[in-house]
This record gives sequence, structure tokens and C-alpha cells, in this order.
Amino acid sequence: PNGRLESDLFPLDMKHDLQEIALPDDPRHWTVVHVQQWLSAHKAPLNNQEANAIDQVQLNGTALCYLDVQGFVWRWPVCGHSLFLDFQSRLQQALHRELGTWQLLAVLLSLGSLG
Repeated sequence: PNGRLESDLFPLDMKHDLQEIALPDDPRHWTVVHVQQWLSAHKAPLNNQEANAIDQVQLNGTALCYLDVQGFVWRWPVCGHSLFLDFQSRLQQALHRELGTWQLLAVLLSLGSLG
């Protein structure tokens, strides 16, 4: 949103950690465990209290969808803004993929390919 690239948000070793965890592509489908794994991959910028409390987080991906940037910053003061941007980026990618699927279906229906 503000012209920052992913490389500006997270150090290289953290991006590697994010690639190592197997999260569903659509964060709306994340379980509580997925959210905890995602947060664990961001442990480096979390303060000690936040890092130690990751296993106490009881939010799934759908719940994160309802948080605005202030909600992220309130829960994770040190890196809430970066977490919000990363989550929103993942959500936007999932929505674009989903929209693309619906657009393709509409074209196929209009051509009579599926009818």
C-alpha cells in the first residue's frame, strides 16, 4: 500500500522461514495452528513477550481477516504493521486467484462450454 516491497518488510532469513512452512495459500483457510506457525516464522522482530506467547494465540485466519492494522499493532506492538501488510498481501493474492477462477467460469458459461 505504501510502495514498500516485501524485501523491505522482512529480513532474508525470515523470508526463508516463511517459505519453509506449509500454509494454505488462502489465509481465510488458516487454522489456529497455521496462524501460530506464521507468527513463529516472524519471531525475529517480535519482542520476547510476544514470541513466548505465540502458542497462546487462538485466532484462525478468518479472525485475522477482521483485524485492521490497529488490531495487529495492539496484539503485536513491535511488528504488527509488518504482520498486517504480509497478511493483507496473502489475502489479496488469494482473492485475485479466486476472482480469476470466477471470471474464467463466467467466460466458459457465456461460450456455452459448460452448459
